[in-house]
Amino acid sequence: LFKRLGNLISKSVYIYIYRKVVTGCNAKLFSFARHKSFTATKSFSDPGFSIIDAVIDKKAQKDYVLVLKDNTRPNRNLKVAFAKNPLGPFQQVSEPFSPYLREGPAVLKVKNQWLIYFDSYGSKSYEAVSTKDFKVFEKINDKISVPEGHKHGTIFRASNKDLKNLLRDEAKKK
Repeated sequence: LFKRLGNLISKSVYIYIYRKVVTGCNAKLFSFARHKSFTATKSFSDPGFSIIDAVIDKKAQKDYVLVLKDNTRPNRNLKVAFAKNPLGPFQQVSEPFSPYLREGPAVLKVKNQWLIYFDSYGSKSYEAVSTKDFKVFEKINDKISVPEGHKHGTIFRASNKDLKNLLRDEAKKK
């Protein structure tokens, strides 16, 4: 669950975020930084509930969003929180924008909107929503296509060259 924030802070400072189970199913996010050496581990986000599967995106200068899974039973859904700094504190935790049993968000900006892909493990499917402000979310499941059996992970923008290479390699497997 390490997340490298690289260019959110500077090109030479990396922030690593990881999940640690504190008690039972109660997980919290912690972080440490690396520039020339490693810093001490500290609490990264503690919204008062069990949190896992978090990803940060930069909306604008001094405007960051944390897309997270509330892993509290029975919630297990996705929410967002906001900060002026990628190190937090992330506040104003939203109400869930996804139904029950969703996890593994991946955020991708496309033109003037963000697409949030996630694993709908209860229904064994992959889903997505679009948003322009991280306050209003629109289901776009009918507009996406992911390989059958895909589980949560990273979705990223690929160059045409990389896509052709991936498709070529996949065709060789068949």
